[in-house]
Amino acid sequence: MASLQSLLLGKLDYVYVTATRRSRFFSHGWGEESIEQAHRLVETLERQGTEETFPDIDRLIPADADQASNVDEDIEPEDDGIEFAHASEADACSISTSSSAGSDSSPDQKMKEGHNDDDNDDDDDDDDNNESKGSYEAQTWSFVSPCADFLPKESQTARVLVVSPPRTVQARGVLILVAGTGEVSFWRRKKFIAKPLAAKGFVSIILESVFYGSRAPVTQKRYFWRTVGDYLLHMPVTVVEVAKLAKYAKQTYPGLPIGLVGSSLGGSMAAGALPSVMREFQSLDKESPQEQRGRLEETPITLCTFLPPSRTASILSSAIAYFIDFRALQRDGAGLRTIKEVRERILHLCESHQLGRYFSLLPESEYKRTAFTCFRGRHDNYVRPNEVTLTHGIIEPLVSSARLVDVSGGHVWNIMRTGKVVPPAVEEAFSRSCADYPNPMKTIPVFHETGSDLTDENENCNVTNRDCPGPLCQV
Repeated sequence: MASLQSLLLGKLDYVYVTATRRSRFFSHGWGEESIEQAHRLVETLERQGTEETFPDIDRLIPADADQASNVDEDIEPEDDGIEFAHASEADACSISTSSSAGSDSSPDQKMKEGHNDDDNDDDDDDDDNNESKGSYEAQTWSFVSPCADFLPKESQTARVLVVSPPRTVQARGVLILVAGTGEVSFWRRKKFIAKPLAAKGFVSIILESVFYGSRAPVTQKRYFWRTVGDYLLHMPVTVVEVAKLAKYAKQTYPGLPIGLVGSSLGGSMAAGALPSVMREFQSLDKESPQEQRGRLEETPITLCTFLPPSRTASILSSAIAYFIDFRALQRDGAGLRTIKEVRERILHLCESHQLGRYFSLLPESEYKRTAFTCFRGRHDNYVRPNEVTLTHGIIEPLVSSARLVDVSGGHVWNIMRTGKVVPPAVEEAFSRSCADYPNPMKTIPVFHETGSDLTDENENCNVTNRDCPGPLCQV
C-alpha cells in the first residue's frame, strides 16, 4: 500500500510539468561563448581548485535597498520554479519558530546587527515584516562574485540573505543554503529552512544563484536559463561562490561548524563545493601562526542534500525534458538537423560537467569531522533514484559519516515537504559531524520531533562508517 501511495505521489511530477509548461529552457539557443566559459571554469577548478585561483570574499556590503526588496518581491506560485507550488507547501508541512525577544550582534560587525526592513519576502500569512519580535533577524548583503570575469555584467554582483538567531539563542552553526532549480528568491529557503533553524541556533547564508533574481539577464524569463551555456556555467560558478562563502563564514564565525544545504540541483552544487570547502579550510588552517596550528580544532563540515542529481545530463532523462526548447536549439545552427542530434550534443556537452569532476581535487580525504545526509525519492521523475545513488556513491568514501535516506513519493511532493524533512535532518547531521567537537552542537538531540516522516516504517537509511544512533535509521 505504501509503495502504491509513493508511486501515485510521484505522478505529481508530470502533473506539475503539464500545468506549468508555458516557458522553456534554452529558448535563446546554445550560447557558445558561455559554453566555452563553463568548460574553462571547470578545467580551472579541476586543475587548481579555488584557494589561489579565485579571490576571497573579504566582506559583505549592504545590498541596495531597492535591489534587496526586488529580490524578494511577491511572485506568483508558478514563478518560483518547477520544484513545487507555493500554496501547497503551507498545507504539506507545519513550521513554527520561537518568538523570543532580542537581537544579536553582527559578524563583520554588521551581518547580525539589527534586521532589514526591506526583507519582506514572505508573501504568506506569517508576520515577517515586523521582525522586532526577535524570532530571527535577516538582512540582505552583496559581494562581487569570485567568478566575475566569467560572467556578464548583470550577473557579477551576488546577493545573500543572512538569517541569524535571536540573542537569547546561542549560535551553534552556520549554513550555506544553495538554490535549487526555480528558487529565484530567498523566501522559500528562508521560511522553511532558515527560520526554523534560527530558533535552534543556526545562522543561514542564503545565496542568490547566478542567472536568478537580480542576477538574471534582462531577456530571461523567470528561472528558465536562456541558453545551454548559461545552464552549464551557473553550476561551477555556484560551486566557487559556495566555497568562498564557506571560507568567509569560517573566518567570520570562528569555532562554529559549517554546513552546506541544498535541494535538487542546489543539493548537487552544494555537494560539488564540498571538496573546495575542505581545501579552503585546510589552507586557512595552514596559514595560522605556527604556535596555534597544533591547537587548532578541525572545523566540522556537514553536507545535507535533498534529491540531488549527479549528472547535468539528467535533464534529458527526466520530466524536466518537457521544458527544453529543442526547436530553438535546432534553429540555432551548429549543423544540427534533427531533435536526436540536438539531444546528442546536449549529452556530449554535459559529459564534461559531471559531479565527479569536482571531486578530482580530493582523491582521498584527510578531513575527519564530516557528515553527509542524502535523501532519495522512491518515485522521483525529475531526479531519478539512480542519480541520487550515484551522488551518494561519489561522496560517501570521502566523509566520516554518510547516510542515504529513502523518502516516499516524487520530486514535487518531497519539495513540498522541505520544511518538515530538511531542518531536523540538518540538526542530526550536525550532531554527527560535531560528535567529538568542543562545541554546543554535540548536545543537540537526534530528531527530537516526534511523528516525523523520517521515523515512518517505510523510510530506509543506509549508514556507513558509524553506528546509527537515532530514529533516522529505523526501518
